[in-house]
Amino acid sequence: MQWLAEHFATSLLILGLVILAIEVLILGFATFFLSFVGIAMVITSVLISTGVLSSDWFSALISISVLTLVLAIYGYKPLRRFQEKVSRKPAKNDLVGHSFTLEQEVGPDSQVNYRYSGINWILCSKTPIPAGTLVEVEKTEVGKFYIRPKN
Repeated sequence: MQWLAEHFATSLLILGLVILAIEVLILGFATFFLSFVGIAMVITSVLISTGVLSSDWFSALISISVLTLVLAIYGYKPLRRFQEKVSRKPAKNDLVGHSFTLEQEVGPDSQVNYRYSGINWILCSKTPIPAGTLVEVEKTEVGKFYIRPKN
């Protein structure tokens, strides 16, 4: 406890960096509150180190509270926009490109099942494909293989 009192600014800096690390590494930047608190603690530790603030708990608590509020007011909207930028491009997975020979005819209106990797997949095609044709998976959805003849 004595060390914390003697190295108050350093303690705040370390605690602020730990909070930021938890926010980014463990929570994946999902909550902004911990980010604002962590940044406020780092700024407060710098202010105490430079002598702008006195080195006591009350000054530090007030500074962290005010800085957290200011950071939340000015930082929430830009960070929210940053978080909402999501790629709409479909993810490529190992199932796309899988080739196999059809046992039954598949068409736009047919309901043909294909068992692969322990799962029964529904085969979907825009055009009729006769049985015995070598096909490949071009797209997947939950429980569905979209297939086309393999060239």
